[in-house]
Amino acid sequence: MVKFLDLVRCPYCESKIRHIKSYGKERKFGVVKCDCDEYPYFDKVLILIKDDFQLNKRIIKILQRHNIYAIIWACLSGNRFLIRLVIIIFYFLNRQFGFKLTEEKLYYLLKILVSNKSWFEYLRQRENAMDFIMAVNRFQKNKPGDLLTDIGCGTGQFIRKISHFKEVANSIIGIDKSILSILIANLYVHKKNILFVLTDLEQGIPLHNSVSDSTIMLNSLPWIYNKKRIFKEIARVLKRNSRLFIFNIFSPIGKAKSWGDGVFTNKLKLLLKEKFKEIRLVNYPHKSNLKIDDYGYNAFAVKK
Repeated sequence: MVKFLDLVRCPYCESKIRHIKSYGKERKFGVVKCDCDEYPYFDKVLILIKDDFQLNKRIIKILQRHNIYAIIWACLSGNRFLIRLVIIIFYFLNRQFGFKLTEEKLYYLLKILVSNKSWFEYLRQRENAMDFIMAVNRFQKNKPGDLLTDIGCGTGQFIRKISHFKEVANSIIGIDKSILSILIANLYVHKKNILFVLTDLEQGIPLHNSVSDSTIMLNSLPWIYNKKRIFKEIARVLKRNSRLFIFNIFSPIGKAKSWGDGVFTNKLKLLLKEKFKEIRLVNYPHKSNLKIDDYGYNAFAVKK
């Protein structure tokens, strides 16, 4: 965790994150501080959410016992009891007894317990989706540099997949606003050079200027409201001439309306051109005669 602190900043006051204390034999539990608040970390997870509901303070108290299960239970306090129980059981069986309870089994159980069943069914099939395959192939062929940033990393499926490549980045930071997704990512991604940050991306990206060599947004852009700001933030954290990869962008028409806040191709170009160059929009290879604005597309750009 400590090695990542030179890269991370507070998304609220934009000050440097400083390490205060750590707990446990391997120092996997601890507290960091900025100019405006204190934040807890454990395993590969750093929580950078403003402590409006005093949750961070409760987690920090639990950290001293370095009990990962008590921490997870507290983190999921806003979720239903059965969802919290399932996550705890999967953590316990996988870590204490070495059981190989797969992500697919977890998604199957969560699908039964939640109202949004289509989301977890999608996660079960995600690694077979065209956008996922194209993203993995892109990074399998091209080393992303020292630091790869995954904006809207979700449950970490993409990071887990590419972390096994020999030519992967030296460090990977996955950022998401869902604590449930972050905890699932932490359970199934085992490499030590990876950090998951829980934060509100609408507040900004919690990284210092010019630290990232590559940034990917895989099926996450439609779920970010202020697209103009997020592109400025991505440009800020990217090094000069570094690359931005956006996969699975939908237009705000037709069936795509239910898949998030889409953006037309011409508007996306306008949003990108201020800070990026060599902008390319790429359609998915498919046999139908749908136009690019009806189906979805990818975008690639280089930081000016």
